[in-house]
Amino acid sequence: DKRILEWDGQPSEMTTRDKLYVVVDTFGRWRIADPLKYFQSLRDERSALSRLDDIIGSETRNVIARHDLIEVVRSDKEREPEQDALLAESGGTIGNLPPIRIGRHKLEDEILAAASPKVGIWGIELLDVKVKRLNYKQGVIEKIYDRMVSERLQIAERFRSEGAGEAAKIDGKRERELQQIESDAYREVEEIRGKADAEASEIYANAYTSSPLAADFYTFVKTLDTYRATLGSDSTLVLSTDSDLFRLLKGIGEPAEAAAGR
Repeated sequence: DKRILEWDGQPSEMTTRDKLYVVVDTFGRWRIADPLKYFQSLRDERSALSRLDDIIGSETRNVIARHDLIEVVRSDKEREPEQDALLAESGGTIGNLPPIRIGRHKLEDEILAAASPKVGIWGIELLDVKVKRLNYKQGVIEKIYDRMVSERLQIAERFRSEGAGEAAKIDGKRERELQQIESDAYREVEEIRGKADAEASEIYANAYTSSPLAADFYTFVKTLDTYRATLGSDSTLVLSTDSDLFRLLKGIGEPAEAAAGR
C-alpha cells in the first residue's frame, strides 16, 4: 500500500523550557512501508492512528520541553522580524526580539527523527510532522500584554523626556534672546539719551553765550539747579552779601526798577 495517509493530533498543553504553557496542535503524514508487519502488529488503521497519537504526542512534548518559547514560535532564524516604527526609533532593546538558534522547522525535524524509529517497528513510515497551530495559555497572553504595555510606557517616557529637554532648550534660548533684546534696547536708550544731552548742552551753550547778559543768566540758572539739588527743606544756608543767590533773594518783592538800579 503506497497511499499517503494523514494523522491529525489533538491539541495538547505543553511546557517550554522557560516554563511557559502553550497548546500545540500537530499533524503528520505517513504510509504503510511493511504491510505484513503492519497487519501483524496493528491490523487496522484505527489502531495505527492511536499508536501515532501516543508516539508523536510524546515526542512533541519532549522536544517542546527542551526549547524556549521563542524557538517554538518563530520558524526561520534568518528572517528579521518586523518591528513597530516607534520601537525601532526608541533605541536600546525596546521591541527587539531575542535571536533564535533553531526555529520551529528544526523542532519539527527533531520530532520526526525521534518518532520515526518507534513507529517503524509496526511497518509504518512517518513522512513528516508539522505544527498546525500553537496557542498561548492565558498566563502567557497576560505576560505578552504586560510586555507590550511596558514597551509603550518606555516609549512614552522617552518622548516625555525628549519633550522636556526640548522645552528646556527653547526656554533657555528665549531667555538669552530676551536678555539680548533688553541689552540692545538699554544701549540704544543710553545712546539716544547721550545724544540728546549733548544736543541740549550745545543748544544751551549757543543760547547763553550769544551775549554777556545771556551768559550771566545761564550761570545763574545753573547755580539755582545746584542749590535745588543739594539743599533740603530743613537746610540752613549761610550766604555772603555778594553771592548771586543773596542778590536774587534780596530782590524778591522789590519793584523791578529798584532791583535793576542796584
